[in-house]
Amino acid sequence: GGRRSRRTRAYKGQDYEAEMEINLEEAYHGTTRIINVNGKKLRIKLKPGMYEGQKIKLKGKGAPGINGGENGDLYITIHIQKHPKFERKGDDLYTDLPIDLYTAVLGGKVTVHTLGGDVNLTIPKGTSGGKTLRLKGKGMPHYNGSGYGDLYVKTRIIVPTDLSEEEEELFKKLKELRTKKETTV
Repeated sequence: GGRRSRRTRAYKGQDYEAEMEINLEEAYHGTTRIINVNGKKLRIKLKPGMYEGQKIKLKGKGAPGINGGENGDLYITIHIQKHPKFERKGDDLYTDLPIDLYTAVLGGKVTVHTLGGDVNLTIPKGTSGGKTLRLKGKGMPHYNGSGYGDLYVKTRIIVPTDLSEEEEELFKKLKELRTKKETTV
């Protein structure tokens, strides 16, 4: 009789899963991380705009295949640390902007710190606390594609507490003028 040849089946290696934590600045600009997988150092380039819970697949970086099968894949889940200043919703960012009473009343320019650098923002005359102003294109970069989300800035008015006597007198005069104006209307 003839010899029967038994073919051994090739199996794909097991997939690996890992988690990686990055901060919001790294998610904004993109970053490179080196991780250790089975004694091998892997350099991972993260593109700008990464978001919480996003999974990255590194093909062939999992367990070795069996009987000549291909290697498994490595899946990395991205976690983004909470930022002390910015809150992220999609590709938009939200932040509070403290402005002084004088700028709120008279209007003026203020500097806003964004992840992409400082920008000047014009505060309209008569801005009340809690008013939200939009800075178009100053949010997070879109992960796939071009462009950016927006940055929404909510005004918070800082009321002066340590007034000099002269300042207090001026406020009293302003109050008097305001009261006269409202009673003559």
